[in-house]
Amino acid sequence: MLPEEDAFIEYLFQEHGRRLTLYATSVLRDPEKAQDVVQDVFHEAVLHIDVVRNHENTGGWLMKTLKNKLSEYLRARSRYIRLFLSLDTDFRSDSIAVPEPTGV
Repeated sequence: MLPEEDAFIEYLFQEHGRRLTLYATSVLRDPEKAQDVVQDVFHEAVLHIDVVRNHENTGGWLMKTLKNKLSEYLRARSRYIRLFLSLDTDFRSDSIAVPEPTGV
């Protein structure tokens, strides 16, 4: 990244980072995960620096990206929970037959 691009990302973070983090925390109810998702948003901004720099509403671009990242996270979490619960119901410990010990 060029120094001016780095400075632009830093400016965006200073200008919008707190608002994005508050929004993500309100959705996820987990401040650490919210910070991770916001970090992903700024990573996307770095990857698409040309688009962001030329966008007429950079704050809107960041917020839309955050909402997309939150949706992705919530979908992935939901899939994980469904998988975990399906494994839990398929292999519950009280339903596993344990053979009686034979005379040893």
